[in-house]
Amino acid sequence: MAIGQWSGSKLMISLAHTGFLLNLINLLPIHPLDGGRIATAVTRWLWLVGLIGGLLVIYDLGSWLFLLIWAMFAWDLFQKYVWKRHKPGQAVAHVYSLSVPYDEILAQGLPLPGERHRRDLPFATWSDLDGKQRLRITWEGYLPEATLELPGQGLVRRVETIGSGRDDAARKLSIHVRVEWVPHVNDAYYDVPVRTRWGYGAAYALLAAALGVLLYATKHMLLPV
Repeated sequence: MAIGQWSGSKLMISLAHTGFLLNLINLLPIHPLDGGRIATAVTRWLWLVGLIGGLLVIYDLGSWLFLLIWAMFAWDLFQKYVWKRHKPGQAVAHVYSLSVPYDEILAQGLPLPGERHRRDLPFATWSDLDGKQRLRITWEGYLPEATLELPGQGLVRRVETIGSGRDDAARKLSIHVRVEWVPHVNDAYYDVPVRTRWGYGAAYALLAAALGVLLYATKHMLLPV
């Protein structure tokens, strides 16, 4: 901006204007923009400002890319605070189907389980270094040791079979396993000291205001005299 003002170059001023505009948009409290991350440390109510401000930006710029970002952000908020896929502390269940050759089961003199056979299974669970939670289960005589991956971190309450299905052509038995678990919600992620919130909030507001002033100034510098 300074170079453009000193040299009188409209190109440099236009580049400065575009840069200020992009940085100001990036400060909108919308995930995954930087403003959305800052809003997490200040107050989640800023996300509401982001929803409204995002619509104004979409209307003004007519950007399909920003519309996609805004829609993904709005859908995520809807799932978290309106639909609420599960309440904190409430158990959810996932069903896995494991296929085993049933000739090996019959060779041991064991009967094949019925379509609605239910049985609790022993299990062990752990988390990998990559953050994935694994579940190891076994059913003596029927199911060799199998490892499952949970869709998230949580406390496993119960693992049970809820039925089975036979494929005589392939001579395989599908064992349906139901895993009941309580997803872990890291509420501490939003626990930011009040003093820190005020500090981040003030810096956020000052930066947005400064960009707004610079954007206004470069806009008027581009107007014909």
